[in-house]
Amino acid sequence: MSTIIDVPPLADERIAAMLMPLVGSYMLMPDVSVTEIARLGKIVVPSQSPEWFLGTIVWRGQEVPVVSFEALNGSLAPEVSEDSLVAVMSGMADNGHLPYYGVLIQGSPRVVDASDAVLQTNDLRPRGRAEAMSIKIDDAEGGIPNIEWIEQHLLAYTLNN
Repeated sequence: MSTIIDVPPLADERIAAMLMPLVGSYMLMPDVSVTEIARLGKIVVPSQSPEWFLGTIVWRGQEVPVVSFEALNGSLAPEVSEDSLVAVMSGMADNGHLPYYGVLIQGSPRVVDASDAVLQTNDLRPRGRAEAMSIKIDDAEGGIPNIEWIEQHLLAYTLNN
């Protein structure tokens, strides 16, 4: 004989995310997709590349491409220095060509609760082309990246250059 137990959904379930500062905005990412926040260090910048492709760094012995989320969204790429911070992201595409990539950020991210109770869509803020959604969380406005779109652009560029 078996007993069926009805388990109600957790009303207080928290979704941990990282709110990463950009120039004039924020990017919200699930914390599990962020491998590490690191200093940019030495970056190799190609002579002919789109503005959004900042170059490559060596991270843990691997070459990692670095992008500007601002430039992917159609704005100007921010200034880059060896002291800049980069969010090293785990690649979502299951093809082996992009295990990691970096996104330039403008300061230390903060861990936030991105549950529906806290996260709001922001219809007053125009959504950038690299964003899946415009959001407001606490007092910060920004976007949730369209990871698939970003990784497709990055793969297309890195595989052809």
